[in-house]
Amino acid sequence: MPKLSTRRESWLWPSIVAILLLANATVAIFFWWSLSSSKQLFDERAYAQTANIANTLDGNISSSIEKIDLVLASVADELEREIRAGGIQTDQALSFLARRLQNMPELPALRVYDAEGNGLVNEGVEPAADVVNIADRDYFQRAKTQTEPQRILSPLLRSRVDQSYVIVSARRFVDAQGHFAGVVIAPIGVEYFSKLIYGLDLGSGGTVALRDADQRLIARNPPLPDSPAGEIGNRVVSKEFQKLIDAGAVTGNFHNADGAGGIDRVVSMRRLHAAPFLLAVGLASQDYLRGWYGEIAAAAALVCCFAIVSVLLGLTLRKATQATLQASLRNRMYLKRASDGIMVLDGKGRLNIVNDRLCELLGLSREQLVAMSRLELLQLWPDKRARARTFVALRAGNELLSLETLIRKGQAGEMRDVELNVSAFEIAGEPCFYISVRDISERKAIQDQIREMAYLDQLTQLPNRRLLSDRLELALAASQRSRQFCALMMLDLDKFKRLNDQWGHDAGDLLLIEVARRMKTLIRGQDTVARMGGDEFVVLLSGLGEDFDTAAANAGRIAAKLLDALNAPVALGAGAPDWPCRCSIGISLFVGRDSATGDIFKQADLALYEAKHAGGDGFKVFSAPSSEPA
Repeated sequence: MPKLSTRRESWLWPSIVAILLLANATVAIFFWWSLSSSKQLFDERAYAQTANIANTLDGNISSSIEKIDLVLASVADELEREIRAGGIQTDQALSFLARRLQNMPELPALRVYDAEGNGLVNEGVEPAADVVNIADRDYFQRAKTQTEPQRILSPLLRSRVDQSYVIVSARRFVDAQGHFAGVVIAPIGVEYFSKLIYGLDLGSGGTVALRDADQRLIARNPPLPDSPAGEIGNRVVSKEFQKLIDAGAVTGNFHNADGAGGIDRVVSMRRLHAAPFLLAVGLASQDYLRGWYGEIAAAAALVCCFAIVSVLLGLTLRKATQATLQASLRNRMYLKRASDGIMVLDGKGRLNIVNDRLCELLGLSREQLVAMSRLELLQLWPDKRARARTFVALRAGNELLSLETLIRKGQAGEMRDVELNVSAFEIAGEPCFYISVRDISERKAIQDQIREMAYLDQLTQLPNRRLLSDRLELALAASQRSRQFCALMMLDLDKFKRLNDQWGHDAGDLLLIEVARRMKTLIRGQDTVARMGGDEFVVLLSGLGEDFDTAAANAGRIAAKLLDALNAPVALGAGAPDWPCRCSIGISLFVGRDSATGDIFKQADLALYEAKHAGGDGFKVFSAPSSEPA
């Protein structure tokens, strides 16, 4: 018996040791897997954070570049108007440039160069800029060969005025015949881009770098004054970054184990949508993994405790349960603090999970949402076609769908622009749907504002030249079908320059605003009144009749009403006298596409010249049959 007991003990202790070793090995493997998965989550969140920062910076930088381009476009339009009026007047051009610079304090200068690259007008720069020739510059050559006016951005280059690093934004302008007449440029110093990427909280080792299409450094945050990687114009990039660029990727993520300063980082690369620039946003592993390092310490402590009390199965189970509860709490905290609204629906359309942000977006409480039926939930997404396409595509096997649509805030509330990301998955064989909801109302509003700035004159809120061209194309197409005459009236205010010279541009602006108001009250709903720039307006009339004489008579009656309405004096205030607003009108009649667009404007311009030559305060109709103004 003693020997049997000894045998049992000799067998039992090795067995217990083996079980304890196996239990500890199992626990160690579990925590290793858990920490690996947790690190992957930290990495994914870091990549998502850098991608979101890059997307936000893309919007900010692209918006700034588009604002600068709008200024250049307005200057180009003004220069073309002056050319048509007889030539560029230096004083008037300087005054116009100065006003534009006042509205864009971030621009140090605006410069105008002729078709040979010689300086014409400079505002906000040293006199040395007058003698600089830019004919050999790449952006000048691109502007010279363009067939249509487009935004031009140069790569990083040194200014010939003060040798500083700049990015040049350029716009071409043409003469009265449509031939290249020169460029207007805005040199943008690298300090401007540094300000756009400054102030982001990227941790102690984070970085943002902006480079041009040739990978030359434009700006970096934070700066590295004592490192070649921080020098403006350097092309020191990592191999991973170079691979993404060589592959033509628009966006991408990579891990840079030996970045600037010897810091390990995760990096998101993005090509800007409004400029040929490259943006790289990086977060240091030592920063974004700080929470994970805490998890490692916690896991090590748990393993040690488990090794001490591993014989107590109950304690082991308790600790396992505690770890599960902590993981569940952590997931709930992530869901609660998410910036997007999140919901999870089962296959019958019932809500299983909903976070606070979704309740805020929908204007409903959690209890109201959970109590809703499937049909009531679908009423919050009124776009039936988008809804049907989404769920059909998910059931067909698409893993993730992203779309922009409208949702209703409350059961009878306002509509809101959102971006939905919908994915399908299964739990225990049952289909479920994960939906994240992001409010994009502000982004939509900014896009609408940019479109308004592109198509409306900012002073009078009338359609500008671009929108007028669109309306003229529609009028040509409608006239081609109906064979009814249309008319283009070109209106120019008499003695407007004298008003500006005597009482200043503020008085001139008040007069232009009042003229626009009076014209809008007189024209028909089917017609268009637009401002071409300066004191030049255009009225587009349609449906004037099927023969030339009838159309001319109808257009003449409208022109006479305009003259009568505009002749009433305008109160300018600020000590200026009431100004008699007299004008001259030139009218060109056309039907269908019998006349080219350029010919229509030329005929109206000829008739306007005849009206002004006749003493002003009247109108002339260009007579198509005799090719003489009547």
